[in-house]
Amino acid sequence: MKKLDKFWAESLGCRKKDLKFKQSKIVSKKDETDYNKDRSENEIDIFIRDNTKIVSCSKKTLPKLEKQILEIEISKKNLEDIGLTVKNLLGPAFLSYNTKEHFKKVDTENCRKLNKNDKKLLEELKQEADSEEISNSIEDYAIEQYNIFGKFMDEELVAVSSYETWNNTVGFPGVFVKKDYRGNGYGKEIVSGSTENILEKDLIPAYRTLQRWKSSVQLAKSLGYQEYATTYLVKLANNK
Repeated sequence: MKKLDKFWAESLGCRKKDLKFKQSKIVSKKDETDYNKDRSENEIDIFIRDNTKIVSCSKKTLPKLEKQILEIEISKKNLEDIGLTVKNLLGPAFLSYNTKEHFKKVDTENCRKLNKNDKKLLEELKQEADSEEISNSIEDYAIEQYNIFGKFMDEELVAVSSYETWNNTVGFPGVFVKKDYRGNGYGKEIVSGSTENILEKDLIPAYRTLQRWKSSVQLAKSLGYQEYATTYLVKLANNK
């Protein structure tokens, strides 16, 4: 837990103890981490745990934020009511973590790590996903760069899971299951494989999904993932 707190504190730009003290605050990102390195100046991270709200933004955006953002319930309307021009709001998201003690491994059948001969099957699977699904799961998966675990049914690739590693501390697994094969536990099987691999590398498995995707939240909990925080990503319109 200490390593996870350290990672998020560095990524948000606050002190580690700020995540434990019940005092909400607005902070500016200072150090570059794998989490925030691709953030634009017009993006705001909101991290909520134990009723403590940490609002993290760029130095450019900091003067635009009023303390009201610490008091309101986060919604597009409420953010616009306090003067922000919101292009997109992603969240609330369920952020969780796992450990060797909490992990509930499941048996897998017809699951294995993909190899270069599976590249065509992976690209075909990506075509099954809509834009929102793929951007939150397997869009960047490349067999040459990732450990990708696949579920096969009669030689058909029906589900995949892999993970991104951030700051040599956290592994974030993603998952995608073909529409016709959902509801059978295949996603749980391959996320179990990813989670086990993350733990074997002495990284912290961290699973994040939108709270409205109930089945995805339940998948994480069924594998032993523990709720860590609620997060939002606010994208502001680029006002010149």
